[in-house]
Amino acid sequence: MTGLDTSTARHYLQVANWDISIAYSLILESEGQQPSSPTVRAADPVKQERLLDQRSIFQQERDMTLSRVEASNVDWMFPPPNHLSFPRNLSEAKKAAMEDKKWILVNIQDHNEFSSHLLNRDVWTNETLVSLVRMNFLFWQRGSTSQDGQSFIGMYQLTDLPMVGVMDPRTGGLLFALNGVIDSGDLTFMLVEFLDDNDLESTGAPVVRKSLMNSVHRQKIGNGKISEAESKFSEVAGVSQTANDSSPCESLIESIEIVSAEPKYGDVTAEPEEGDDGAVKVSFRLLFSPPNAPKPGSMVTVRRFMKSDLVKNMYAYVNSILPEERSNKPFDLLTSFPRSSLNSKLEMKIEDAGLANSQVIMKWED
Repeated sequence: MTGLDTSTARHYLQVANWDISIAYSLILESEGQQPSSPTVRAADPVKQERLLDQRSIFQQERDMTLSRVEASNVDWMFPPPNHLSFPRNLSEAKKAAMEDKKWILVNIQDHNEFSSHLLNRDVWTNETLVSLVRMNFLFWQRGSTSQDGQSFIGMYQLTDLPMVGVMDPRTGGLLFALNGVIDSGDLTFMLVEFLDDNDLESTGAPVVRKSLMNSVHRQKIGNGKISEAESKFSEVAGVSQTANDSSPCESLIESIEIVSAEPKYGDVTAEPEEGDDGAVKVSFRLLFSPPNAPKPGSMVTVRRFMKSDLVKNMYAYVNSILPEERSNKPFDLLTSFPRSSLNSKLEMKIEDAGLANSQVIMKWED
């Protein structure tokens, strides 16, 4: 009880004339001890825990995978860009986009529409567009037969497919939507303009210019001829078609006149050296990544001209760096603000046109 050794305990007993109670009192007074008493350890606090259900996690992953799987009879001529598309559902896509501070680029496809096949072949394989999308958007593509696709179509009451649109991840609202065949260059231009006008960190409502929407055209595989791919699609879809019949996607697109005439901008003038007297810089915002881009995927380049050079020399420069596949496609150059074409000022000097040390914007012509 006291914790004393035998010799010390015997000493206190002798002093107390072998009276145990007196000896015990002396020990307490001398050694400063408190009487000990048996103690019982308090019960551990109650904890309620649920074991991690691996089957539940597996089921969630399985459900998300199945929600984007299309019907068994869907056959794509050109594979969808699964490497680019966000794999989870729309709710998860909005969360991820918010974390990454990106807009959502949505594409709802219909395998029965040839224009959907063209989007896979021509648009989602364009390196410049893909680079722009990876840096600034979360891409979410679904087929109309998948659970995700059907849910989206019902929620946003889509009646015309394919659809390509930009969504605000904060509200889930579609800011704009395009239907049918979309030229990759036009879509790139439109997305660049949208990014220039909008910032996810801004508290203001997103802005979409009507003039920008009107500038986007749909292109028809035309001149009365059926392409090999379109012919194959007709066979797969069970559609009998001749060269004079309507294209399966004609109702969704507008025909345009294909112009192959050589632009008459003259020769490209020599670029003056940095610091040359009379030299000015012009920044070009293009719809493709030029060979001298400051970094891979960049669509901005800066070039020096003499103040006495003509505006058409700027056109000649852009024409000289066009990608080979677009070397015959007409384009225009616009001032940044206000937006106006420079085509009427081809014979003016760059200085007189107010373009010294300015930025101009490229636009594909319809």
